[in-house]
Amino acid sequence: MTPWRLSMLFLLCLAAALAVGTSQAREIYRWVDVNGVVHFSDGAPPETAEGVKQIEIDE
Repeated sequence: MTPWRLSMLFLLCLAAALAVGTSQAREIYRWVDVNGVVHFSDGAPPETAEGVKQIEIDE
């Protein structure tokens, strides 16, 4: 494989990986812990969290 084709293959794979990674995080969770601290995360909060709000993000 020529260096040019190898570079193009690498860039194509990199672009595909970045496109997949950005389309994953479409939900954000907000909750308050027992100390009153507000948290935001793209992962589900712990089961002990109170006042959990799930925010949908439109892209």
